[in-house]
Amino acid sequence: FLYYARAIDSTMLPTLSTISTSTNHHPYAILKAKIDHFLDYVATHPDATLEYVASEMHLWSHTDASYLNAPKARSRAGGYHFLSDKPNLPITPDSPHPSPNA
Repeated sequence: FLYYARAIDSTMLPTLSTISTSTNHHPYAILKAKIDHFLDYVATHPDATLEYVASEMHLWSHTDASYLNAPKARSRAGGYHFLSDKPNLPITPDSPHPSPNA
């Protein structure tokens, strides 16, 4: 599932991370419930796809990271990525924020 989650359906990554870090400190019944819930999601949404289309848009990213935000976990990084219009350069702190998905 890790390859599929990284390559196609990134919505699976937080759940896979949670399951992998909870194998040592949760009872089997709780772990089994988490795995069953994840497998139900995978079975319900089997046709995830990525589609790339050429356009005049730019990719913007806002990222952040945290450390020890779940039991037995290490650092976790995340981000919000969206497409918007081409910015007016140079970008200054007073520049208007880009509109998501233009």
